[in-house]
Amino acid sequence: MANPIKPRSEIYIETRDGAQIKVPAEGNLGLLALGYQGIMLWREARAASGWTPLKAAQEARKQFQEMAARSKAAEDSKESKG
Repeated sequence: MANPIKPRSEIYIETRDGAQIKVPAEGNLGLLALGYQGIMLWREARAASGWTPLKAAQEARKQFQEMAARSKAAEDSKESKG
């Protein structure tokens, strides 16, 4: 069943002293320490950011391929010099 509530674009949590802190889509340990409320706020922030498991996997694959290409270029550079 689809969520009928449109997610907010930015999610904030209020501290005991009244300060507003933005909930990052990446999450943090402080949200985990808040328990259920922190997890639910993080999920809402993640949904608002457009995060999906597929996008995360594609980004990780892209980063790995870039890292592998840089590593190969560094090896080729060492071989050509030595």
